[in-house]
Amino acid sequence: MELLNTIKNIVCKLCNNKLNLLITNLKNNNNYLILKYNEQAKQLIDIKTKLKKTQVSYGKIKSSYEKLLNNNKHYTPNNENIKVPSIIDLTGYPYLPYWKIYYYKNGIESKKVRFTPSKFYKVWSDEMFNFFKNNTKGLTKFDSVVVKLRDLINDMNTYESDINTNLKIGENWRIPTETFYSEIGDCEDTTILWVTACKILGLSPERVFNATGYYKDIGHSFGIAKFDDGYWYVIETTSKLNPIRLKDSDYRIKGSLNGLTNWKFSGVAKKEQF
Repeated sequence: MELLNTIKNIVCKLCNNKLNLLITNLKNNNNYLILKYNEQAKQLIDIKTKLKKTQVSYGKIKSSYEKLLNNNKHYTPNNENIKVPSIIDLTGYPYLPYWKIYYYKNGIESKKVRFTPSKFYKVWSDEMFNFFKNNTKGLTKFDSVVVKLRDLINDMNTYESDINTNLKIGENWRIPTETFYSEIGDCEDTTILWVTACKILGLSPERVFNATGYYKDIGHSFGIAKFDDGYWYVIETTSKLNPIRLKDSDYRIKGSLNGLTNWKFSGVAKKEQF
């Protein structure tokens, strides 16, 4: 009987030890689970906080972008459909003389070539790109941008008529890089550089052109831009003349010099003035 009691005590003690060990393990596991739960809860709170900050940042970026678009209606996103302006006839070939290029082949030689208009308005260097971008920072209105670009070009350029191989006045249109770096040129050279600068800044090709025609009775190349008021204005690139309405001015796009060109469109004007 005594032996039986002893065995019972031993068994109970063993059972109690195991039970205590089990309880201890359960407590440890529970503490571990609570710790992990708290860690996960903290991470979830951090994620929610970051998500909220991201949503706030996204809202600010979206608002800024929408404001930029509203204030910069002259910019044309790449995916926006560009319409042919009603002022131009694309079936007509604009006035476009030959360009004189120089190259080395058994000495310095030259050759007259013709460029498709949409090509030469796309020629610029990184220095030109940065120059026009940096000097128009802060300008948001189309009207201000096109005039500022003209002023920048006029400040750097000295007017000089073209000469031919006989050192007589002739026509030798320059590509934009030539005018930018030489800092000399006549009306078509500065206007070509101006249109190129408009391209660099992302202005809409529906609103800026190199117009060839006449100033009074003198053959001339001049810029035109459709201002925010809906009217076309002359942007004279050989001086800092204030923009003037093309309609009823001394500038006309007509005759053998008739032409409207930019990096997207090339043709003749349907009317002398509009």
